[in-house]
Amino acid sequence: MIKELILPDLGEGIDGAEVSEILVSIGDTIKTDETVLVLESDKASMEIPSETNGNVLEILVSIGERIKPGQRLIKIESAKEAPKEKKAEKNNRPESTKRAPKTRQKEKTLEPDATELTENIFASPGVRRLARELGINLQIIKGTGEKGRITKDDLNGYIKIQMMISSGNISAPRPAVNFSHWGEVEVQKLSKIQRITGQRLQRAWQTIPHVTQFDQANIAELEQHRKKLKKKLEKKGTKVTLLPFLITAVTRMLKEFPAFNSSLDSTEENLVIKNYYNIGIAVDTPSGLTVPVIKEADRKSIIELSEEKDGSLYSIYEA
Repeated sequence: MIKELILPDLGEGIDGAEVSEILVSIGDTIKTDETVLVLESDKASMEIPSETNGNVLEILVSIGERIKPGQRLIKIESAKEAPKEKKAEKNNRPESTKRAPKTRQKEKTLEPDATELTENIFASPGVRRLARELGINLQIIKGTGEKGRITKDDLNGYIKIQMMISSGNISAPRPAVNFSHWGEVEVQKLSKIQRITGQRLQRAWQTIPHVTQFDQANIAELEQHRKKLKKKLEKKGTKVTLLPFLITAVTRMLKEFPAFNSSLDSTEENLVIKNYYNIGIAVDTPSGLTVPVIKEADRKSIIELSEEKDGSLYSIYEA
């Protein structure tokens, strides 16, 4: 018997979600309560379990697709049932099959009434009532629902834009930057939760006062090692300061936590991970603020960084 897994109601205030993971393939044998899909909404990440044992016949959704409650997800060929149960099903089928078309027909006839068409505006009574309560003219909103229908999401989006305009927080479009000009990069698709988190962090950055945290560390052993290197290189005229050690520490940290060495692309949908490590150091010089850049800093030793002249580190030491 073939059964379809239907997306259930996701909870109050959640009209839909995006498919972030599909954990099964066609032909897989699955069990009841086994997770088959992972969804992401604006509020949470959700696992969708199978409701029956059987084999996966067809997957009806794809990664990145936005789905809504009631939508078909997967077709499953369930395990054979006992003969008695089958007979009971057959006996019950005539009534259910006769009634089903009637209820469906009623739903179809009610659909035009539920979606009123006034002045070329498609919107349900609930949306119209909410618009009246908020004093929003539906004629100026472009619907994103089926056949141009205005949804609650469209109303919420309009309200957010108006609030941003009134507060002056609408940001300029992000410029497209080709980071590969400076080295190797990797583009990673952001999840919905990551995109929303980024937007809220950006908002917090613009509205919340900033603080700086200072930590203390015991670098007695590091200082001893630096002094030994300094004596070795004195004859060459190379000065060994703490700066090359800090550069090395930063590059190692960036390799361990690559998100700190990344940028959003112009669509704000992808994270560009930079696999190059060019370290800039802001220095106050007599000529003003200068930021020399040490390219490929991760490939250079402490001694090489101390001898670096192309990035003007040597002249900075002298200054």
